[in-house]
Amino acid sequence: SHMDAGYLFLNRLIKNFTSNYTIFVLTITLFVYCVMFITIRKYSPNALMSLCIYYCSMVGLWGCNRQILAAMICILSLKFIQERRLMLFMMTVFFACLFHKTAIIFIPAYFLFNLNYSQKQAYAIVIFAFIAGLLHLVNKLPFADYLAYMDSIDNGNTNFSGYLADKAANVSLMGSFKKI
Repeated sequence: SHMDAGYLFLNRLIKNFTSNYTIFVLTITLFVYCVMFITIRKYSPNALMSLCIYYCSMVGLWGCNRQILAAMICILSLKFIQERRLMLFMMTVFFACLFHKTAIIFIPAYFLFNLNYSQKQAYAIVIFAFIAGLLHLVNKLPFADYLAYMDSIDNGNTNFSGYLADKAANVSLMGSFKKI
C-alpha cells in the first residue's frame, strides 16, 4: 500500500475494536487535543490564548488525519529539543514519518530552537513566515518537488510540508521567547 505504515497500523488497531469511522476520527482528535493541551500547558504562559491560536491555525487541516498525527508526534519531540537529546528527538521525528513522510522537515527545529532572537527579529521571522505561506514560497524551494510528491501520494492537496516548516519556525522562536 502507498499509505504510511504507522497510519495503517493505527487503522488496523482501531478496527480491531470498531469499524466505525467516527470512533476512528474521535480517537485521533482526542490524541491531538491531549498532546496540544499538555504542550501548551507546559510551555505557554497564556494557555487559553495559545489554545485559541492553535485551534484557529488547525481548522484548515481537519480531515488530514495522517498529517495531523505526524505533526503531533513532532510536537511531542519538543521535550527532547529542550533537553538537547538528539537521538530521542530523531527517533520521535522518524516515528512521525511513519504517519506522514514530510515530517522529516521538522528536523531543523532541533538546531534552530536555542538560537537567540531579538524581539524585532522574532517579529520579522513571523511576518516572513506569514508572507511565505501566502505566497507559497515553500513550494519554490529546491526540495519542493519532493515534498509536493510526498504530500500528494495519498491524493491529498494539503501543503502539510509548508505547515510543518511554519511550525518548525514557531518552535525555534519558542526557544528564544518563553513569553510568546
